[in-house]
Amino acid sequence: MGAVLAGGEVVAVAGANAVSSGTYIVSSIIVTLTKTVTGASDPFGGTEYVPGATISYRITVNVAGSGSAEQLVITDLIPANMTYAAGTILIDNTPPYQTDAGDGDIADFNITTLNTVTVDFGDTAAPATYTVDFNATIN
Repeated sequence: MGAVLAGGEVVAVAGANAVSSGTYIVSSIIVTLTKTVTGASDPFGGTEYVPGATISYRITVNVAGSGSAEQLVITDLIPANMTYAAGTILIDNTPPYQTDAGDGDIADFNITTLNTVTVDFGDTAAPATYTVDFNATIN
């Protein structure tokens, strides 16, 4: 079972694709994804959504039910009018920050694969809750 959060749209993969508002029930596992803006800072010291402003995002991943979500991967597409802020992926609000490369940690940013932030939680036993934080700048 994989779940994908892409540009505000959530897609679950479990042998077939399904698009919904963010909650997926596959067998006895429920995966809920919620993406929120947690802050904004503009180049003028304010919080306006203007070019050059940095927007902070949080994706909350909740795995409920019984059993495990197998191969749980979330992917979030950075919109075309924004640029991912390098080195800002943080899991469960706990340093260190994840590297942006596809390497030994669980997260990466890949500009060649549709400009996406990806986090691979692997097989995840319920109950579990994770947060994924990152920043992007308005072009």
